[in-house]
Amino acid sequence: MVRRLCPIFAGHSAKRSMQSMKTLHLLRHAKSSWKEPGLDDHERPLSKRGRAAASAIAKHMKRTAIAPDIVLCSTAVRTKETLEPIAKKLKLAKVIFEAGIYEVAENELWKHLGALPEQADTALMIGHNPGLHNLALALADTDSVGHLPPPEGKFPSGALATFSFEGRWRELRPRRAHHSITKTSGNRRPASDAPSVIQAARAPLAIRRRRRHLDEIRGWIVLPAGAWRPRLADRGDRRHERLARRASGAFGI
Repeated sequence: MVRRLCPIFAGHSAKRSMQSMKTLHLLRHAKSSWKEPGLDDHERPLSKRGRAAASAIAKHMKRTAIAPDIVLCSTAVRTKETLEPIAKKLKLAKVIFEAGIYEVAENELWKHLGALPEQADTALMIGHNPGLHNLALALADTDSVGHLPPPEGKFPSGALATFSFEGRWRELRPRRAHHSITKTSGNRRPASDAPSVIQAARAPLAIRRRRRHLDEIRGWIVLPAGAWRPRLADRGDRRHERLARRASGAFGI
């Protein structure tokens, strides 16, 4: 037998659904290409690395069962291309391409959040810095704001930040949402070292070798007399001395 709710209780049920826990995902577009200097900024596509990062984000969202009820995406080409692999991996209920998200300040993004339908419990916004970064900093409550890149830092390209709060979209105010995780993709390190930040994908071999070379140089210090000495234990290693002299000449020290 099918049980039906009377109109009064049905109304209460709908009201409770609208006031349920809301989840907001903020995604900055993946790395864009600068190969065509004369191309209008709005029309710039993703780079090869950006396409790989967008694909990695889509896989992460599918693996962690992120299922937005609504997607607000900037009309810029790079944000649309960031969305493409996500749309292929997930069954998106509704996608809105909004010109008002392209390169706008934080206060404009607040307006779009407040206009979201209350029936949508999970929303994804794909946009740009600095507006997206400033919005993330404004949203996070005092307990979780430290997990985000600081104001003088940078919200990485291809980064996905997740926030949750209880209430209605139109009632969302600064410092009312809890930031739970930031997922970064690509071969750069996240702008924050907070425990909630998942480290970026492993860099290609050539980049790792270059970083190791720079780490060897950073392992040396300059004494007042100008003599280089290694911080490591093998102070008698002539190879390190040659490396240090070469480095000092290269950097004009």
